[in-house]
Amino acid sequence: MESKRANPEEIKARWAYGELRAERWRADYAQYSPDSVRQGVLFDELTAEEKAHLAWMVSQCRKSLAPDIDKFVEYECQLWSKEKLGRTYTLAPMAPDRQSNIPFLSFIACQRFNEESDPRV
Repeated sequence: MESKRANPEEIKARWAYGELRAERWRADYAQYSPDSVRQGVLFDELTAEEKAHLAWMVSQCRKSLAPDIDKFVEYECQLWSKEKLGRTYTLAPMAPDRQSNIPFLSFIACQRFNEESDPRV
């Protein structure tokens, strides 16, 4: 998958594909007709319509985050080391003050939020 390029719609569809099948997020997607996407099928085997529906679902479920995906025309998959990932910066809502971009390693080390949506849960 390294060097594969994807547009924002594919990124959003893949995001929803992962969350839709996760116990933690399944209920959030329930009201957006998840049965429109075949279960037990690899992402690359889904139809264009199913992928479009996934992208729409994540836009509904993640209204505060999904629009940021559209800021770029294309994404490229890269192989990163743990060190490189640790030096990247989080989205501002992930910082303890909810207004700063902090290094991912700092985010991992800071106290967890008392919220189910905290990705460290």
